[in-house]
Amino acid sequence: MFNSISVSGYKGLSDLKIFEVPRILLIGGQNNVGKSSLLEAIFMALDRLNPDLLTRHFSFRGVGAVPLTLDSWWRPIFGEYNLTSPIKIRLLDSKNKWLEFIVRYDPSFTNYNIQQAGTLLQSPNKSSATSIPAPVQALHISASYGNRQIQDSNLVMQPQGFSFQMNRAEGAAVAGVYISSVSRSSPRDDSVRYGQLDLENKTGPILDIVRLIDPRISDLSVVAIGEGSEIHANVDGFPRKIPVSLMGDGIGRILSITLSIFVSRSGVVLVDEIENGLHHSKLPEFWTVLTKACIAADCQLVATTHNYECLSAASKSTAEIDLSCFSYVRLDRSNRGKKLAVVQYSGDELSAALAAEFEVR
Repeated sequence: MFNSISVSGYKGLSDLKIFEVPRILLIGGQNNVGKSSLLEAIFMALDRLNPDLLTRHFSFRGVGAVPLTLDSWWRPIFGEYNLTSPIKIRLLDSKNKWLEFIVRYDPSFTNYNIQQAGTLLQSPNKSSATSIPAPVQALHISASYGNRQIQDSNLVMQPQGFSFQMNRAEGAAVAGVYISSVSRSSPRDDSVRYGQLDLENKTGPILDIVRLIDPRISDLSVVAIGEGSEIHANVDGFPRKIPVSLMGDGIGRILSITLSIFVSRSGVVLVDEIENGLHHSKLPEFWTVLTKACIAADCQLVATTHNYECLSAASKSTAEIDLSCFSYVRLDRSNRGKKLAVVQYSGDELSAALAAEFEVR
């Protein structure tokens, strides 16, 4: 778990700081204020050893093909498209140690530096040849924990594709899962997570949670079809099992979130627009089971919402279990959109504000 979050230089987050982060943090604010960007920044620091760490935000936002250019791939993640200002993400953990993650554009990187880099993605056109050195762009990616360097790497962009050069990689990464607002989690990923829990005989709570959405579901199981696998549900009245991916968004979303929490023990689950696909009448029970799941798995949940019913249900449900485990943050833009203000409510403060019918979204 992380107690404080600091982000600077990532997209529109020029200097954001959140202190006293509890087990469950809900984030609100107007459109395009930076809620999703905050989740992406946290996940990027957790996913620091993954070669795709700087490209996953495209899929999170439903972006398809992207031209292989500096302006399309990398410049947009830097604040005001300014490559000279580094991205810095700092997370303070329960041991009072900072995990600091930094991304810098390295204009001095040359073709000679890529000889030791392993190619991750190659262009399908391998027949072209030229005597002119191919242009190379690179980012230097580093991380430290408790003032000790634990990562030193370079992500290189060439006409042939990307390569990732890891000079130093120490320390186990914190378990982290990102659940997008625009697309479902991979059915295969969910089946792997369910299978992991099934091996430990810990799937009972998962079934109970899914039945909150549809009481007709009597059982869940992983079914292997061809080279893949997917979770199927026994539904009363149907002659055969149904793939969960073909059922409603609410079922798939609550299943993905709870599976991620239970397998990310002592980790962090990030959910964009957590209420998507859920009927408002189910939100109180939804937040009750999520809170209990986070406590049982010692997992931290950071999520965004635009929904007043979702915010109210989260406040009431967590208060009935442990009010200290929940807080709410609203992000506001000021100074013509350049300065980001953070308004933070503890569980008690949010309950009082909602009771007084204050507008806190």
